Amino acid sequence: VSCSAAISACEKGSCWQLALAVLRSMPELRILPNVISYNAAITACERGGRWQLAVDLLEAMPEVRISPNEVSCSAVITVCEKGGQWQLAVRLLSTMLELRIAPSTVSCNAAISSCKKDGNWRLALALFHSMAGLRAQPDVVSCSAVISACEKDRAWELAVQLFHSIRWLHLAPDALCCSAAMSTCEEAGQWQLAFGLFASMPGLRIAPDGISYSSALSACEKTGQWQRAILMLASMLQLRLLPDVVNCNSAIRACKAAGQWQFALALFHSISGLHSMPTLLSCNDVIHACEESGRVQPAVGLLNSVPQFLPRRLVPRSPSARRAAADGQARA
Repeated sequence: VSCSAAISACEKGSCWQLALAVLRSMPELRILPNVISYNAAITACERGGRWQLAVDLLEAMPEVRISPNEVSCSAVITVCEKGGQWQLAVRLLSTMLELRIAPSTVSCNAAISSCKKDGNWRLALALFHSMAGLRAQPDVVSCSAVISACEKDRAWELAVQLFHSIRWLHLAPDALCCSAAMSTCEEAGQWQLAFGLFASMPGLRIAPDGISYSSALSACEKTGQWQRAILMLASMLQLRLLPDVVNCNSAIRACKAAGQWQFALALFHSISGLHSMPTLLSCNDVIHACEESGRVQPAVGLLNSVPQFLPRRLVPRSPSARRAAADGQARA
């Protein structure tokens, strides 16, 4: 019991190396490991992102006459999901059935989530539909995982359908689920649908989060809806969500696409006030916006002020920046 407790303490402290050392020392101390010992060691490997070690421990359990349980398998499936090993995660779920271990919602969700990284939405959907037969109750995480799997393959119709069907499962959609559907629509070029999903959030009693706003701002960027982008940044501040430089860059590009160089420049200067630092992309986008509007002097002024925002090695070197600077110097 003391060794199992020690391994559990290592697991909670994310000390997977020490957890394995204690487990391996147990036979020398004439202490037989049990399922609790192995589960704690597997979970330590999971938290340490060591999927191969976790798999090795699971495979070693029958050799020492210890039967894996649902906790053992779920932990290994989870670490395989985090390690991008979707084939292994799905195979382990099948192994659970062979061992007559009933998969839990957590096990199924981890297997479904593993599919989204490869964009294998068909397999994710098949696993989702199989949960009822496995007596594992789907939850919002299950739905979000399937919707996220749709993003890479731009299966936006299925993503929207799944989002709207959540309530049929007597579940309340959350920000993560809505953001996943928005991202899929935005990636597929269905920007109006993305805006519609964002606008529906208050009616569904969902508080938008940073991911939701990022997806909406990305859609604004690609459609040149600069006013909406600026209003969204203001809305984030009202909700005490601090826009990051990626959010600001999306708004800058929306202003650039609409020829609103003044607002692009104002947004650039506001980034540092939001406890972020402008990037090289921020600078180049504003310079392009000024150049395309025939405003050379603001571009030159930005070039001159760049060193206070960025290291000198990151000063913009794009052709447009050089032309603007050269033109400004000639006029001077």
